[in-house]
Amino acid sequence: MVLVRRSLLLLAVLCVASGAQAAKRPLRPPATPAALRPFLLSPGEAPTHTFPRTPSFAWNPVRNAGFYEFELATSDTFNEGQIVFATNTLKAPTVSIPVALPWLTGRPYALYAHVRAIAPSGATSPWSTPFGLNMRWSAVPTKLPGKEYPGLVQWTPVDGASAYDVWFDEPNKIVRTKTNAADEREYYTFHQLSPWPDVVHWRVRAVRKTYGDLPNRLPTVTYGPWSALQTSVNPPLATGPIQDVAAISDTTTTDTPTVHRLTPGFVFQGNQVTANPDIPGKPAPLYRVYVFSDSDCVNVVFKGALVGSPAYAPRMTGPLQYPTQRETLFFAPQGYLGDGLEGKTFMADSSRIQTTESDKPQIPPATPPTVPDPSETAPPPEATQPLPGTPVETGAPVDLWDSGWPNGRYYWTVVAAEPRLGSNLTTYLSAPAHAGDMWVSVNSSLGFGGQAQVGDGATAEIVPIDKVLGNVVTLKAPLLYSHPAHERFFIPSDAVEYHDLEMPQDACAQGRVQAFGKTNEPAVTTAGAPYVTGLSPTGRLVQATGARPAFYGSPLVLWKPALGADEYQVQWSPSRYPWRPVDPFTKERYEKLTFATSALLDRAVIGQNGTTRGPLPPGVWWYRVRGLDFSLPGTARAMSWSKPVSVRITKPKFSVVGR
Repeated sequence: MVLVRRSLLLLAVLCVASGAQAAKRPLRPPATPAALRPFLLSPGEAPTHTFPRTPSFAWNPVRNAGFYEFELATSDTFNEGQIVFATNTLKAPTVSIPVALPWLTGRPYALYAHVRAIAPSGATSPWSTPFGLNMRWSAVPTKLPGKEYPGLVQWTPVDGASAYDVWFDEPNKIVRTKTNAADEREYYTFHQLSPWPDVVHWRVRAVRKTYGDLPNRLPTVTYGPWSALQTSVNPPLATGPIQDVAAISDTTTTDTPTVHRLTPGFVFQGNQVTANPDIPGKPAPLYRVYVFSDSDCVNVVFKGALVGSPAYAPRMTGPLQYPTQRETLFFAPQGYLGDGLEGKTFMADSSRIQTTESDKPQIPPATPPTVPDPSETAPPPEATQPLPGTPVETGAPVDLWDSGWPNGRYYWTVVAAEPRLGSNLTTYLSAPAHAGDMWVSVNSSLGFGGQAQVGDGATAEIVPIDKVLGNVVTLKAPLLYSHPAHERFFIPSDAVEYHDLEMPQDACAQGRVQAFGKTNEPAVTTAGAPYVTGLSPTGRLVQATGARPAFYGSPLVLWKPALGADEYQVQWSPSRYPWRPVDPFTKERYEKLTFATSALLDRAVIGQNGTTRGPLPPGVWWYRVRGLDFSLPGTARAMSWSKPVSVRITKPKFSVVGR
């Protein structure tokens, strides 16, 4: 018995001594993370050091890592003033960069990333070897091959671009557009004949929105390099009845409706009025496109700017500055018009109209999700450019909502318009008047005397008034032209107004209308498998290969960019129907807004030290993505949701390993 007690006492002493030695032994830090790599859709992509949009990063998992700390900087020394993005709360070996990185290239690299592991005890690994990369456009927009339409320039869409700048060489002017087309309104307006619109030289560059400042206040530019100088040749302006031709963006719609991913430009031909029985065949120097939500062309959703070109594409930089006085109208054919306001414009029924390009910027929604408003943030500083300067956006909502294709669609037509002198007193002919007549019959002659103008446009003429008797006005000289009933008879002023010569409703009733759809869903899957990366239940970094992949922790979801999107909204829900993107305990929404094309799916976890981000509860979860377009009308600014995609969150699988 004594021997047993002594043995137990000795064992206790040895255990205490062993525990004391273990307490004194320094904590073993985790291993250094290896294989750090950036990627756009999958960590298995071919290695590269150049990216057209902000990449995500992944690295091999580290045993005994409770967290990872990641830094992205403009130097491989990672000084505090060089940090662009940093986080130390990552629980998975992946990270999504929520900002739109500016264009940066260095020798050899302009940006560097590194990562280190942090054990639950607080011990940290050494930093990984820095990975260098550059940010630059993957392609420069080029002239779209194939058929060219008079009055319109087109180019290939660029991955990640949210807008485009077009530099027209002859007027030395840059305009900005959301679509991949621009009209040549400067070349045609008030001078449709040769040589003004014959040859158009132009260049184009892609633009990407980067709102806000980087932590180190690094100056950024939002545009890529200019394309080579392009040349477009226009045939003589087609005369005859006005006809719709096509809606053009990433696809072309003629008589058969098709769906577009960008708000299209519109092409038409002819210059003569057909939808106004009072002035059939009258030539018109200006045109306006209308877009409707109904085939009867009653509910207007977009009012195009006045153009003299046989094509129209919405601009973010606003309409042309039209002459508002007789004298400036006289000199307008001698040069190119700048940007500004259209002045007083009217539909054919005399109702006042304002182009959508001049509308006020839209107010962002006041309820979640709160979308940053670019009009509230000063534009980022841009590199000094020779004249012409970088265009200034008006903020007008020049894009169209997604139409709900294939059921929902839009309808468009074009109408003729013309400038007119304003009037101090106006009436209308109550009966036709013929060349050589010495009198005209009007609706009301009250107040007329001296001289007046009959008609507008090419047949307008000033006539001296001899006397007025009832509704008959006798002239001192015969009429030079014939005038139909309902033409204006007025005393002119020096003010210039712009009037449609046809009602769009009448043009559509004649069959002069075409339909198209618009949609733009971000691509979130490929070959049935979603773009998802994360930890497998056994602790390996894997990319989804099936329709419902399984992950432990917070998976990283990725998507291809939607054409024209400025930002993205990601939502996830524990059920597909009903969709429930709200945590029932914290009341936090399961969603994120990001300028990147990736996001981590996680949730808020309430602990003793406050609220932190943690993994989703095990089970099947669904997520969806949509683009946000700051040029959309209305306050939603939302594009189409992608189809919901499922991922399965599992518990980790543990195994006992030897020391």
